[in-house]
Amino acid sequence: MSRPLLTFGLMITLLIILSSCKKEISPPAQTNWYGYIGNWENVNAFAGSIDRITITQRAIDQLSVQLWSSCGTEACETGLFSYSQSDLREAVLPMKVLVDNQELSVGLRVSASGKLELKAIEDKAGAFEPQFFSWAQTASFYQQVGPADARSMLLTTNRINGSPRDPDNLLTSGSILIFQTNQGRLGKIQVHGNDFYLSLRWQIWAEDGTIYRSFDRFPFYKIGYYDLDEGQLDESADHLYSDFFWSLDNNQSIRWLEPLNGAAFAVYHLK
Repeated sequence: MSRPLLTFGLMITLLIILSSCKKEISPPAQTNWYGYIGNWENVNAFAGSIDRITITQRAIDQLSVQLWSSCGTEACETGLFSYSQSDLREAVLPMKVLVDNQELSVGLRVSASGKLELKAIEDKAGAFEPQFFSWAQTASFYQQVGPADARSMLLTTNRINGSPRDPDNLLTSGSILIFQTNQGRLGKIQVHGNDFYLSLRWQIWAEDGTIYRSFDRFPFYKIGYYDLDEGQLDESADHLYSDFFWSLDNNQSIRWLEPLNGAAFAVYHLK
C-alpha cells in the first residue's frame, strides 16, 4: 500500500508545480487605454514637470496623448503623440520629452493605484523623476476644453463626414470638435445627437480667452448655411458670414459639414 500512496503524492506535487509555473508565465492583463480618455493632472508637480496629460481619440482606431507644461502664466503643449490599435496593446506607451535641452525616452503606464505614471525607460533614468497623474473630475470633458487646447489644434477646411450609418462618421453623439469662425474666433463644439437630425452645442471665446457666446442646443433640421458666431441660419444672399454649409442627401442619410469663408475645424475627441 505504501507505493500507491507514494505515487499519488508525487502526482499531486507535480500538479502543484505545473500550475504554479503556468501562473508565472501568464501574460499581464492588457491596458484598456480607451478607459483613460480625459484630462490627468500632475499630483507631484515641481518646477519643469509635466502639469497635465490629455488623452483623446482624434481619429478612428487611434488615440492621442498630449503633454502640457507651464510657460509663464500660460499652459503650453510640450508633446503630442499618436498610437495605433497595435500600439495600444502595450502596457507602456513610449514618447519623448525634452529635459535640459536633451531628448529623453519616457513611458506612460497605469500604476497599481490607478494613476498614470510617466517614467524614464532608458539608462538616463536619473535625469527624469517619475511623475504621477490623477484624473481631473471637476467637470465634463467638454467643459474642461479651453482656449489653450483649441490653439494647439491643427485646423483644416476639409469637409466633415456626418452620415450616421457611415463608419467614417465624425459627428457621433458626444464627440468634440474645435473650430475657428470666419471672423477669427476660436470655439468648441459637442455633438448632442445625430440620428434624425444633427444637434450641437458650442462655445466661442473672445481673444482674451473669456466666453464670447454660448449656445446650449441648436438643431440642424435642414440644408443650409450657418453662422456659428451668431448661432443662426444665414439666409443672406451672399452667405459671407456663414461658417459652414450643412448638406443632406439621399433622404438625409448622407450628411456633410462643409467649412466656408475661411472657417476651419478639427476633431478633438471622437466618442
